[in-house]
Amino acid sequence: MHRFYISPENWNPDALVLTNAEAHHARDVLRLKRGDKLVVFNGRGREITAEIVDLAKDEIDLRKLHEAETTPLRCRITLGQAIPKGKNMDVIVQKAVEIGAAEIAPILSDRTVVHVDLESAAQKQAKWQQVAIEAAKQ
Repeated sequence: MHRFYISPENWNPDALVLTNAEAHHARDVLRLKRGDKLVVFNGRGREITAEIVDLAKDEIDLRKLHEAETTPLRCRITLGQAIPKGKNMDVIVQKAVEIGAAEIAPILSDRTVVHVDLESAAQKQAKWQQVAIEAAKQ
């Protein structure tokens, strides 16, 4: 079953809606139709199996079928990772999320080759957040 992310600030179990990139992915890429079932999650342990009830151009309305809470791991995994060159950090974030890391702390060490200014740091953070969401969907 396909999984989709709804951010915690937009999470409303009584009125589930896929918007923006998630709606585009469901409607245009996966070509899901009215009546298809999917899973939505909020990244904070809540997960709902839902059915598509309406496909609009900019959003998809869902009906809740079953709600569950994922129990957290007995230990909280935090990965401290020096930022490597290239796109290697994307793979590191992806694999860390897949094994259950709760937090990833990028580190700039004395031997870090990559130099990050404030503007590129914000862009990298947004990119890594998106990689983490995509990995969580798996």
